[in-house]
Amino acid sequence: MQAYADDVLLICTGEDLMQLERNANSVLEGVYKWGIDNKLAFGPQKTKMLTPTPKAKAAKVQMNGINIKFDTKFKLLGVIIDEHLTFVDHSEYIIKKAHSIYKKLCIYIKPTWGIHAGNVNTIYRQVIEPIVTYAAEIWHPAVKYKKVIGSLLSLQRGFAIKMVHGFRTLPTVASIALAGLTPLHLKVQEVASTEKVKRTQITEYLPNDIKYDKRVSVTELLHPADRIDITFKEVFNQEQLDLYYEDNEMHRVFTDGSRHDGLVGAAVVIDYPDGRSLMKKLKLHSSCTVFQAECLAVESACRECIQQELPKVAVFSDSKAALMEISNRSSTNSIVNRIHKLLYNIRESGKTVIQFCWIKAHVGLIGNERADMAAKAAAALHKSPDYDLFPLSYHKINHKKYIFEMHSKWYEDSTTGRHMKNW
Repeated sequence: MQAYADDVLLICTGEDLMQLERNANSVLEGVYKWGIDNKLAFGPQKTKMLTPTPKAKAAKVQMNGINIKFDTKFKLLGVIIDEHLTFVDHSEYIIKKAHSIYKKLCIYIKPTWGIHAGNVNTIYRQVIEPIVTYAAEIWHPAVKYKKVIGSLLSLQRGFAIKMVHGFRTLPTVASIALAGLTPLHLKVQEVASTEKVKRTQITEYLPNDIKYDKRVSVTELLHPADRIDITFKEVFNQEQLDLYYEDNEMHRVFTDGSRHDGLVGAAVVIDYPDGRSLMKKLKLHSSCTVFQAECLAVESACRECIQQELPKVAVFSDSKAALMEISNRSSTNSIVNRIHKLLYNIRESGKTVIQFCWIKAHVGLIGNERADMAAKAAAALHKSPDYDLFPLSYHKINHKKYIFEMHSKWYEDSTTGRHMKNW
């Protein structure tokens, strides 16, 4: 059972018809009684029942003595589910919904005047595409039907013509190409593929043992009362950096991440007050990003400082994006979440004080240059990765290439729009 504010979904199974009836009626009786105890009235007349198996249609199911009849489809959380699970009805529903917006848009734009093409493009991408691709992972099997593909392209054609201020005789292939859009049926497949990666945590472009670097749930974050306000200073030149070397108790920690020729690495360089230096190198999987490497380097620096119980530390990073993400108290990034928990433990122990600084890159600052060289060396190490979780962007980039190939083939194979192809 899945219960929401105004939608309750109950799925019943059974080895045979009698067991199915017994399971369904037993649970519905419990649900109805629970509703009475909690002053909620479930309406048997509003309850819809559906089965994808013909044999189950003979089942007699009741709620409060009222028979519930089998229906051919019902809507759940905005998705129309039909008895054959083709989702053709859902595709028709969302196309009709999007088409009503198109008809309103037609009032304000004609081939020779009206809303600017850029604004139409924004409306399409920010309103129409989200409407159509909502829950795409559920209903995307419907795009294998020619009827559904034709309806989606017909809808998209209207918006594409408005974007390019074309006339109504403009072919579908030509209008979509001129507007720079991805065919809508391919866009549905693209969104469905992305959602599948989030759910399964694997991608077809990598071995299954390389998992997705998923974001942590809100329940895994620190309690709002325990979250620390993190700020960072900015260092632009050697003179500002030298001020941190004048403090005899300050430990300077330089972090950096690097990606070159498909190799990714991160490094931590610790300068001790007594003149000693420590260097730590981390290798990341080739699918990882520089942002992941930068965050991982900061996390490694914090762990090293805690293990050595360094009393006073300044962590320098040339990635302002990483430091801004760390400054976000409610960040759900997996690495940043671990950094937040480390900083919370540091504050509780009181043994180490860490301050963060952004340092300008590639201006000859010695500590940063050493960290940069170490990160490049770490990327070239011949060993198994210290971090091998791929970001969602890796899947999106590779799948976009696949979608582009499919789009090109669809464009070339089309028998319409020949004049535009020649031009």
